[in-house]
Amino acid sequence: MRKFKYVFALLFVVMASTFSFGQKYGHINSGNLMVLLPEVAMSDSLLADYRDSLIGEGQKKAQALEAKVKDFLARRNSGELTPRQEQEEGGKLQQEEQQLGVFEQEVREKVQMKREELLSPLLERVND
Repeated sequence: MRKFKYVFALLFVVMASTFSFGQKYGHINSGNLMVLLPEVAMSDSLLADYRDSLIGEGQKKAQALEAKVKDFLARRNSGELTPRQEQEEGGKLQQEEQQLGVFEQEVREKVQMKREELLSPLLERVND
């Protein structure tokens, strides 16, 4: 019985020292903390300006393509184009439409890269 008390006391001391002197860990939600930083608001406004400039460029390209399509349809409906011309111009318009889709994807990638570029130093600072 005495041995049992001794082992129990030793176990209690070891557990108490582990809880009081052991490493303490914490968790912080960096997203919540970053929202509070004024630099994040500035980065967001820079990112919005960059995104808007790219979107404006894409809208110009889309409007130009739309004008070309309307012109093509008007000439086709009026009978100005031969079947071969219709096919060639239709192929060119489809190619431009695909290029516009590629540009749209590039815009998404560029905005994401710019976002990472602007926010990565802030995220590193928060993590440190």
